[in-house]
Amino acid sequence: YDTAQVQQQPTRPIQLQGVAPDTTSIAQGLQSVGRGAQMLMDKEREKADTALLMDADNQLTKWQQQAMYSENGAYTRKGQNALDVTNQTLEQFEKAQAEIAKTLTNDQQKARYAQIVNSRRNSLSSDLNRYEYGERQNYYGQVEKAQLETSMQGAALEYQDPAKGNQYRQKVDAVLSSRAERLGLAPEAAQAERLETNSGMSTAVIQRMLIDSPQKAKSYYESYKDTMTAEDQIRTSNGIDQGFRRLEAEARQRQTAMTT
Repeated sequence: YDTAQVQQQPTRPIQLQGVAPDTTSIAQGLQSVGRGAQMLMDKEREKADTALLMDADNQLTKWQQQAMYSENGAYTRKGQNALDVTNQTLEQFEKAQAEIAKTLTNDQQKARYAQIVNSRRNSLSSDLNRYEYGERQNYYGQVEKAQLETSMQGAALEYQDPAKGNQYRQKVDAVLSSRAERLGLAPEAAQAERLETNSGMSTAVIQRMLIDSPQKAKSYYESYKDTMTAEDQIRTSNGIDQGFRRLEAEARQRQTAMTT
């Protein structure tokens, strides 16, 4: 018998398509771990930077305390010796802070340190300028006082030379004018100081004259009494009277000696 033949179709290769595992959460986790590690490193680096800056600031503070308050520090310099103390100390400050800056290791530290230095420099400059100004004024005052005292003494010692006496008075006037301008004295205050100084000079001259000649002292007093204070006028007038009484007593003694 003939049997029916079933025609077989060619088969196609079977393709198996698998589903890839989802690794997104793993990647995110790794990224999170990486960020956490970086943050930890950044924090540690910041702590290290801060520690170095604190140490640098402490070194700068110690230097400043030594420079200002030590036995030979800026604040021990007085009068003439304090002139230019600001520039000299700031120059030393720049050298000190530059040496300290060498201990820093990265740009962040150096930038933050520069801010500390700028602030410290401004504060130090302000303090030094204020101190130097005060000592400068003290020095000027000392010089003026010395000028006035030597002029008074010179006028008294050289009272017999009117020309030199006038020169001393002119010097006194010049010193007082300069002083009034320096201190910004009101006209009334300047005039009062001038009266007191000129009165002192006249008194010194008259006291020296009384030793040699009460008559010359009286004549000088009459010429300058209007430039003397009321107190000095009274004291000088009494001194002149005593000088004349002394002369009268001496004259009586001589007369008595001649008659005996």
